[in-house]
Amino acid sequence: MNLLNILKFFPYVLGGVTAVEQVAGAVPGATKKQILLNSILTASKVGEQVPVPQVAAISTLIDSVVSELNASGVFTHKAPAAA
Repeated sequence: MNLLNILKFFPYVLGGVTAVEQVAGAVPGATKKQILLNSILTASKVGEQVPVPQVAAISTLIDSVVSELNASGVFTHKAPAAA
């Protein structure tokens, strides 16, 4: 997979990660990632189909973006409230 092909998805992944975090911040990270991947795949059905290797690369890109946003403190996670 060509790096430039993957980088064209970066702005969409960044926006998507941020949007999903705002809407579903309390759900587990794996669920939020699946929400974003499902959204990308749904959008691709409307336009051009995203090939499977690109989906795998986008998944890795999502992990990297989330990791960097967590490390930089953009996303902060509160401890769950005691029951």
